Amino acid sequence: MEAEKGWMYNSETVAKIQLFFGLECVPVADIQDEPPQPNSNNKKPHNGQSNGVTHRPVSPQHDVSSQSLQGPGSSGESRRLGDPNATVSAAPVEYRVHNKFWHYLFAFGAALGDDIFYYTVFPFWFFNISPWVIRRVILMWGLLMYVGQASKEIIRWPRPLSPPVAPLERRYYQEYGMPSTHAMVGTLVPFTVLIVTWGKVEYPKEVGVLLAISYTLLVCMSRLYKGMHYILDIFGGIFITALLMAIVFQFLEPLDTFLITHPYAPLFSMATAFFLSIIYPTQDGWSSTRADTIVIMGVTTGIYSSLWLCHQQGIPPMYDELPSPHIKWPGPYSILLMLCRQVIGLALMGLSHVTFKTIILGILSAINGEKITEETKKQTWIEIPYKYITYFAICVALNYLSPLVFEKVGL
Repeated sequence: MEAEKGWMYNSETVAKIQLFFGLECVPVADIQDEPPQPNSNNKKPHNGQSNGVTHRPVSPQHDVSSQSLQGPGSSGESRRLGDPNATVSAAPVEYRVHNKFWHYLFAFGAALGDDIFYYTVFPFWFFNISPWVIRRVILMWGLLMYVGQASKEIIRWPRPLSPPVAPLERRYYQEYGMPSTHAMVGTLVPFTVLIVTWGKVEYPKEVGVLLAISYTLLVCMSRLYKGMHYILDIFGGIFITALLMAIVFQFLEPLDTFLITHPYAPLFSMATAFFLSIIYPTQDGWSSTRADTIVIMGVTTGIYSSLWLCHQQGIPPMYDELPSPHIKWPGPYSILLMLCRQVIGLALMGLSHVTFKTIILGILSAINGEKITEETKKQTWIEIPYKYITYFAICVALNYLSPLVFEKVGL
């Protein structure tokens, strides 16, 4: 059925891209018949020499997974991991890395759209660069990611087949593939920064545009290299992001002002987040995309509620300051201060996470009358308050307390 959709929705196309950049998909049966040797003359991909061929196993693609499914428009019904009615997938695969440069570059590119990026870069930008800029990025991120995540549950297109594709991030096979939310993040983050700083910060505009395009291209190519999306998923994510950004930017500034200055803004944002969580379009029961989306809404509304609280009390004033019109490169002492702020901020975030997670689970256990398990966490009335309140509280504590701590220790 893939052939009917063209080369943009074809697993063979994705496999060829992987091979071009030095990633070879090898069925387990072939590995068992002929174990690879570090200096053997294994088949080389099209791009360059082998830099010490690495042979790494991929966990067998789901025993029951969407990889065994037909594409959209097929007579078969889409199934996801864990669905008892799904069909058994093809043989498990392993892969060989023939070009470590591309492998590590695309690993970095994929990280730009993962949790590690949100947990490190967002706080760093708040503490050390410009809260004025990053809060607008986070607002855009929260709005667009809800649409992107929900769209996956509505469109319900599976991910590329394996084999021929070697999937490097098996955990994402619990989600559908269209649109690519990595492509959405890889587009909205650099271009939101570019747009909100345009005319406010002095830098060569051509360089800014080139960096934004390079950022987007790196993230998008990483999803193809890792075998997680069809090309059509990538273009779908970019198109949806461009369309939504054109709409959202019309009211981004008024919304930002409302969420920070209106007396009832936190109540409005929390009520909206809970409502959107309840109506989230999960069609097969529990969905990992819903869990991630609840976290995203908790982070977004938590950050803006902390900014609202700081604004009401007039602390810290830096949260309301426009970005400096001149880019100032930090010296050794400034870099040390930035690292100290980052370490303290992340420590507070970790402490807040443990504290609030324990408190929320304790309260929910008392209400439920039994211990909360991994399975009960997936129940709607448990998952929404557990995920949302925990991350909401973390962000409020982090952005409200961190500046006070920095001031006390002279940072």
